[in-house]
Amino acid sequence: MSEIKKFQDLVNQITSNELVLPDFQRNFVWKEGKMINLYASVLCRMPVGSILTLESDDAGFACKRIGAKTRTGNAAIEPDRKNITYLIDGQQRVTSLFAGFTTYFFDTYKDSLKNLSSSSLKNMFFVKIPANTSQNSEIDDLFGVKKLEFPKDILTEKKYYSTAEMREMISSEKPDVILGRKNSVVDIHNDNDLSLIEKYCTEEKDGAYHIPLQYIDNDDSKIQLSYDRILAKISDSYSVSQKKDENEDRRKIWQKNIQKYLSECLLTLKINQIAVENSNKSRAIDIYSNLNQGGAPLSVFDLVTAKVGGVKDVKYNYNDKVSEYFTSPFFVKIDILPIIAQQWIKNFQHKYDVIQKSGIIENGIISPQFIEVFLKVITFLITKENKPKEFEPKNLTKRDKILDLPADMIASKTETVCTAMKRAMCFFQTRCGIRKFSEINYKAEFGLVSFIFTDDELYNRIEIHDFLEYWYWISLFGYIYPTKQDISIYSEINKFLNFFNNMDFSRYTELKQLRKNSVLKAHNLTDEKTLTMENVSSGIVPPDKISTFICQFYLSQGYKDFHTDEELNFLSESVFGMHHIIPLGSDKKIGESTKDIRKNPYDIHNSPLNFIYITQTSNSDISDMKFSDYSQDEKVKNALASIHYNSVIDGVDIDTFIKSRFKSVENELNKHLDLLEKSIDKNWNF
Repeated sequence: MSEIKKFQDLVNQITSNELVLPDFQRNFVWKEGKMINLYASVLCRMPVGSILTLESDDAGFACKRIGAKTRTGNAAIEPDRKNITYLIDGQQRVTSLFAGFTTYFFDTYKDSLKNLSSSSLKNMFFVKIPANTSQNSEIDDLFGVKKLEFPKDILTEKKYYSTAEMREMISSEKPDVILGRKNSVVDIHNDNDLSLIEKYCTEEKDGAYHIPLQYIDNDDSKIQLSYDRILAKISDSYSVSQKKDENEDRRKIWQKNIQKYLSECLLTLKINQIAVENSNKSRAIDIYSNLNQGGAPLSVFDLVTAKVGGVKDVKYNYNDKVSEYFTSPFFVKIDILPIIAQQWIKNFQHKYDVIQKSGIIENGIISPQFIEVFLKVITFLITKENKPKEFEPKNLTKRDKILDLPADMIASKTETVCTAMKRAMCFFQTRCGIRKFSEINYKAEFGLVSFIFTDDELYNRIEIHDFLEYWYWISLFGYIYPTKQDISIYSEINKFLNFFNNMDFSRYTELKQLRKNSVLKAHNLTDEKTLTMENVSSGIVPPDKISTFICQFYLSQGYKDFHTDEELNFLSESVFGMHHIIPLGSDKKIGESTKDIRKNPYDIHNSPLNFIYITQTSNSDISDMKFSDYSQDEKVKNALASIHYNSVIDGVDIDTFIKSRFKSVENELNKHLDLLEKSIDKNWNF
């Protein structure tokens, strides 16, 4: 619903705590230049844009006052929960209007300046009037004070001021300068402060007098009297006739007209309010995103942050608490890790830190994709525990489901989910050749593992880890989720729980069959002809992801770098790159560049089977070598042996190598799946 609001309506709503800032709103960030641009638009009777609000009749979100830095002290408010409107978009604009045309911040924050989100909000803003004692021609006489005749065409709206010329007439000043005391704010109820403001306004400053914007249409009687005195003193400095009575009449008319004009600018100031009902919170996100293309997007997590902040006993910022949980020390349960991973961690020179390695937090900000998974997992967990009949994860991924969760339950389950996600990150690092969260191919698979690991009993069973790894490699190399990955993957959760808790082997049996029929056999995806590039003549090339799958599989097993002494695994701190095992330049045609080959998806050198991770150091060393030297290099031979490719590459054409490598990958993958399957069968007596 869209409604045109008068500025005074917003003033009334905000001062009565009917229109409030939800706690997820970022701080006020506009610089004074942008604020003054807005004031110029107002004083030129220009439109000032729209705001987006969310109407509510409940204690949905924690709230703070307009202009507040944090929800503490008198910045926190408890509005009438029966009639409340949240300001979702337009905070910068509304806050600026309040700073320029009201004394709200002077009153509200006079005893708590530390809670004010910007020092600009305690400044005074003025319209400049050329001083009679100055010869300074830079101050335009827009308001006709020199002739004591306010422009009639402006009053009758036959002409309008331009924002460019009006902007030059607006200035600001810190209260410290006006009042002559440090770290102060104007006390509008103090006669001395009002007197000092009058003095500042009516004494020449850089060729100008000053009319306070905050005094326009202010209903405080003391301010109105002070406003009248300022205008009177400014007009008294000018004379246009030798007749005293005529001068007096002209001055009064000019005062009346400039007051009328400035008041009408505020009275006619209208703001388009787009109001969204409480039942349609996700709609607010869509509208916000559309209004703020290129800006900081509003997210479901922002709304959840404010919602949890509204819980009576919650005294913390939810976003900060989630970050705290994710960065808190995590105890790695060594005995459920693969033996090789246990050895790597034991030999690692530093302490293994799951989250630090994962890259989910950069510059104090949690990855939005990680947060997206977090919200889904907490939705699954709360629904399963409180509405088990409605627990079908594939139907719980929409943001409406998340926003409908009770805030107190979200708060109570947050630490459990954060711990589970750290467990899942450890799983992917130690078993799946993943170093950073961003490298996980299907984020829904991370969500599934995280949800399973919210259950301590399941997390502590090594056979659960073996099963999940078994499923993971089959899902990649069998390409069993070609489309709608999220729905398909989250649909597995109940099937897996039936297996884990009820000994229902049906899904495990299906996975065994998928392994047999699809792993490195998925038609036109992972089958031998596709990976060895025999199908390129039909326009079929392997998906790019398969190269990553192969590289990650080998990293999960560990191997030697191609030209350093480093052992590569998930703990490696070096920067990796995908390396063509048979270099691009080894089989170049005349006039063909390696750049051309690299870009050509149909070239056999770009088969996923020709890739492996190596360090940047190795890549630099190898790039300068001739192929004859590279193929005979002992370190390269040792590296190939460590990935169980035991054939020589010297003198081998690329087609032969690719076919041979397929057999090598197939053999290594099946050996590993055999071990996992054997462990699962043994532990479940299958």
